[in-house]
Amino acid sequence: MAQIMVILNEDGLLKPGGPVYKIVRESVSDRIDRLGPDAALLNVIDRKPQIRDQIKVLAMWHKKIKLKPTIEF
Repeated sequence: MAQIMVILNEDGLLKPGGPVYKIVRESVSDRIDRLGPDAALLNVIDRKPQIRDQIKVLAMWHKKIKLKPTIEF
């Protein structure tokens, strides 16, 4: 979990404890539960640009209109 969160938060967009951070952490946790930790890490590394784009959109949505959509990767 920690390795994946570090990879996804290279630019500091995710603030620990913040609502977007919690949504991303929950999505990562679900991915780990489904794939296992090693496969989830490889999946995130492989899809990193797409996931980070989704996180940016999620952060914008939350900032503008306080929506809490999910992140899918």
